Amino acid sequence: MIRFKNISKYYGQRAILTDESFHFPHGERVALIGDNGAGKTTLLNILSGIETPDGGDLIQPKDLVVGFLPQEPNPNPEPTVLAECENSAKRVVELRERLEKLVVTLETDHRPEVLQQYEETESAFRLSGGYELQSRAQKILQGLGFKEDSWDKSPLDLSGGWRMRLELARLFLQEPGFLILDEPTNHLDLPSLVWMEKYLLQFPGTLVFVSHDRELINRLATSLLHLQRGRITHYVGNYDRFVTLQALQIAQAESQFEQMEKKKAQLQNFVDRFGAKASKASQAQSKSRVIEKLDQEQSTLQVGVAQKKMNLLLPTPPANDRVVLEIEGGQIGYMTPLCTPIEALIERGQKVAIVGANGMGKSTLLKTIGKKIPSLGGKFQLSQRSVIAYFAQEQLDVLNAEETVLENLLYQAPIGEPLARKILGSLLFQGADVFKKVGILSGGEKSRVGLACVLAQKANLLLLDEPTNHLDMGSIERLAESLQAYTGTLFVVSHNRFFINALCSHLLIITSEGECVFFTGTMDEYEQLCEKEGRASLFASDPAAAEKKAKAARPAPQSASSNASTAQRKKELVKVEEQMQEWERKVQQLQKEMELLDPSDYQALGTIQGSIQDIRQKLLLLEQMWLDLSSHLET
Repeated sequence: MIRFKNISKYYGQRAILTDESFHFPHGERVALIGDNGAGKTTLLNILSGIETPDGGDLIQPKDLVVGFLPQEPNPNPEPTVLAECENSAKRVVELRERLEKLVVTLETDHRPEVLQQYEETESAFRLSGGYELQSRAQKILQGLGFKEDSWDKSPLDLSGGWRMRLELARLFLQEPGFLILDEPTNHLDLPSLVWMEKYLLQFPGTLVFVSHDRELINRLATSLLHLQRGRITHYVGNYDRFVTLQALQIAQAESQFEQMEKKKAQLQNFVDRFGAKASKASQAQSKSRVIEKLDQEQSTLQVGVAQKKMNLLLPTPPANDRVVLEIEGGQIGYMTPLCTPIEALIERGQKVAIVGANGMGKSTLLKTIGKKIPSLGGKFQLSQRSVIAYFAQEQLDVLNAEETVLENLLYQAPIGEPLARKILGSLLFQGADVFKKVGILSGGEKSRVGLACVLAQKANLLLLDEPTNHLDMGSIERLAESLQAYTGTLFVVSHNRFFINALCSHLLIITSEGECVFFTGTMDEYEQLCEKEGRASLFASDPAAAEKKAKAARPAPQSASSNASTAQRKKELVKVEEQMQEWERKVQQLQKEMELLDPSDYQALGTIQGSIQDIRQKLLLLEQMWLDLSSHLET
């Protein structure tokens, strides 16, 4: 496999790699991690041959096929999506074309040498998997979200994201021995991401990839390369193990550093006291040399290497009503509805992830909620006190490249310079950084400016469309932490599973069949429920197999002998509904009593609030009972 020896790479005075060496073992899945700007893409470009190092050697077997996802799609593709995908298997396509010509030749020319050429070509075509090429291409395209009716379309008719997804399909069909992927999830929806993860887990060669999806790295990586300040450190295991080991190493290094500092102080004290005395001069010089050696050793220790981390400062949102958004029979789209009518009741403080396949209406739903586009029908009732801030996928396009970071923020959120600089500081724009023009910033830095412009608006309803794009893993984690503490209501579209699970309390799921489901819980809980109830999860890596398994797991229809059981459940359901209504009336009564109390009577107010809280807990239990009974009756 590939190895690099004493590789160095510089951009001006900045060291990206400094005399680094590493060998990529066969069959390993190596995640390359590091903060934005650390040089991850540069290292991948060196491995793929796009860039050359300033020093050192890159060594690889001559017959090794290296696969690398290009930055841009093929400008001159084949006429159809399927043909363009198949065409990536160059050798098999060439053999197929030669075989087709020989078949035509054999119709009129029956010489033994022509027949021998045909047999040799056919054998090579068969051994190269030629007869399975089309079915493999179709399977890969299907896994990456291409529906069958799109296979005959021209690639030029696809959007940029779908064309890059086609490039990923072409790469997988090549079956290279060494596969290099730089942010492969950028153009994938969640179902396709899960399929790709399963595909890569079965990949027989060596995989090197960069991703900011912590869940993907944890599930996929067998080892990590951490690139920081031009140095590479190798860790065995996944990302969670890396975090643990790195923290331990830093703690050990800091302890060692402190011990060296104490020793240096003792030596320096001797030098200061006796350096001028002739009888002690040689000893003082010796101790000075020891101090110099300790300085050199300290410079190699992993102390204080932690980069500045984003610690997002969010303004306190204004108060909102308990019910923030009520959707009844809501229909979204432009000409025809994209999914079934939506039913959802969103309360203050809830954090909802809108998830589903690409093209099923996630961004459209977000725009409809934000009144960017009208609904096609039904009710989308926002509370009158809702103040909306909207982060769009094209958010970076509204930034003025010729203006500074600070000017962009103050234009979109006129909050005054002191608060603006505090917010920018929490997003790592400190000191003179706020006076940089947006046009010279990196993608990650521009994304942070865009987030600042939205999050500084003192909104109590945030609508965020792919806010983690271009952010490194540390920034994604900090963003999730900050939004967890946000007291307003939030809708987010994201394909980052860690971000969704860390942040969101509810899911609004749009399936590939266009069914819209509102679910209380995390993605993990949703998948567990699907498995328990024998339903196919939206995030199944093989939807067809999952649906088949789900059907097999579903209970058989009720027979006549079970009518008594059904009737009993109906009675229980009515009883639960009556209990819920009774407790709701008690809550209303207690709330009226609170309004009559003296606001300064904290003890009485606290007693009533405690009673209301107890009742709401009982209501939650009753609601769960009601859902369980309803589910049984539907079955």
